[in-house]
Amino acid sequence: MILDAEFKNYSHLTLGLESGCISKKAFYKAFKKVTGITPKAYRNSN
Repeated sequence: MILDAEFKNYSHLTLGLESGCISKKAFYKAFKKVTGITPKAYRNSN
């Protein structure tokens, strides 16, 4: 979702909640564990 143009106006919190995380902190932690970078850095790099 983070790279899908349809979701470009969604906040990172919204994306995290839509993906099943219970909080922004949980989403950031899980995302960084998998990708090695924050959601913002990931979105900006692509």
